[in-house]
Amino acid sequence: MPLSRNRPNTMRTVLLPFLAGAFFMWGGISVRNNIRETQSLLTASVSRSRISSAGDRTTTKASSLDLESPVHQYQQLNLKSAESNNIDTPEQSPSSSWNCDPSNYLVLLKSGTVEKYQKRRAQWRESDCPAIYNQFNITYRFMLGLPAHEEIDPKEHDQFKRASQEEVEDMIRIHSEVVNYTDTEILSMKDVYNDFHLKTLRMFEWAVDRGMTGNTSMVVFHDDDFCLEPNVLQAACERVSSDTTKTSLYGGVYLWGVPVYDQQKHFDGSFAPYFSGNLYALSSDLVRDIARDPASFFTSVVATNSEDLQVGAWVLNQVRKKSRKVAFINESRLKSEQLEM
Repeated sequence: MPLSRNRPNTMRTVLLPFLAGAFFMWGGISVRNNIRETQSLLTASVSRSRISSAGDRTTTKASSLDLESPVHQYQQLNLKSAESNNIDTPEQSPSSSWNCDPSNYLVLLKSGTVEKYQKRRAQWRESDCPAIYNQFNITYRFMLGLPAHEEIDPKEHDQFKRASQEEVEDMIRIHSEVVNYTDTEILSMKDVYNDFHLKTLRMFEWAVDRGMTGNTSMVVFHDDDFCLEPNVLQAACERVSSDTTKTSLYGGVYLWGVPVYDQQKHFDGSFAPYFSGNLYALSSDLVRDIARDPASFFTSVVATNSEDLQVGAWVLNQVRKKSRKVAFINESRLKSEQLEM
């Protein structure tokens, strides 16, 4: 009697559920193993980090954190990312070959998009600052985002949305300014104050990708009503570059060495020293590593979005990852007299 053609279908009917059950059983074991590995990563101990400055010392003990807290998870993933990303090692730091001549400085001025900031830029250009920078052959740029007069709604999905009339007017003025001056750069992001830390990080990226050269030793960030004293920074740079125990420089006009307000502390109660945002400077190796480190995008997990406080957190990240020795230069003479705006 010939075999029935329906028998193979019957066999499939019997075998397929069995094979599917075996597959999902194996998959479940694999998923559980992955979860255990992830939990093992997040509960591993974190080495202690220490960051010090002249007259100010702060010690952060990450091992005392709640192992399930977002702060701890961020720090663990942060340390892991240092192993998987191509970031320069301290031995490649330019400290031993820094050229501290001001002609090797890059100065980025933080400015806004609305009309009052355009007037401030005009006043700055008419001050003595451009002449000082040109005298020392310092490259400088005003850094702007794009106008934003409406609150950004992350849930909105309107691909045909148009810029508001105020934004259009601002863009026309800014475009005209960019055409007439070569000292202005536009970043491809909305210029929103609550996201100023992200704009600052975009400035770091611009410095690395377009602003810095192989000779750049220092990158300076300051408000558009300030002006750098190049000789003072040069003296500080030369002191640090001659110190073989230091690999990097982070300086400014006012150091927050200890927290005065609760908002300055990280969410776990720790604190990272930082310089006031009106004027601060970093050696080019720090700028490069911060810009290239994916963890820099996520420091809002551990601290508020205050721009200058975030920079301190970025620096601390690099100290933890590389055991690099950063010289903190607290020097009020780094700025000239504040301009009247």
